[in-house]
Formats: sequence, C-alpha cells, structure tokens
Amino acid sequence: MELGRDFGTVCGCAIRYSLGRQTYMPSLVQQFVIRNLNLIDGYSLAVMVRDVKEAPSYGNETIDKPGWMNFLAVLEKELKDRGYGNCV
Repeated sequence: MELGRDFGTVCGCAIRYSLGRQTYMPSLVQQFVIRNLNLIDGYSLAVMVRDVKEAPSYGNETIDKPGWMNFLAVLEKELKDRGYGNCV
C-alpha cells in the first residue's frame, strides 16, 4: 500500500526537523521512517538521502552522527533495491 507523495513529504519534514537535534527525536523519526519504507515513494526517499548528506550538522559527532550514518545507509540500500541506484 502506498500513501502517495504526501506521506513521504511529511516524513521528509520530520527528518529535516530532527537533523542536528541532540534529543530523542532523531532516533524516533529514523525508526518511524525505517518501519514505513514500503509506504514512501522513491522520490521522497531520494530527497531524504540528499537532506541527510547535505545536513550542516548531525548533532554530537560521537552520539548522534553514527545514527544518521546508519539511517543514510538504510535509505541508500532501499533506493538501490528499488532500482534507483543512480540517485544515491
């Protein structure tokens, strides 16, 4: 079941909000997106990858950044598995 681009856009907004924050929010958003990857369109996933890659800050380098890098790897793998390998 695909909810359309709106769902992916809202998830992308949550990611943008969470980038750089040093709270529970980044891991909550990351886990939510990962649990719902099948509902997010490829375009929205590609935008999420771009946003994470271009983030000015991930928060704390030793606490927050590893979570963002793991999340990025999951998104890139999902895009590649869907045949969007040239988007990452």
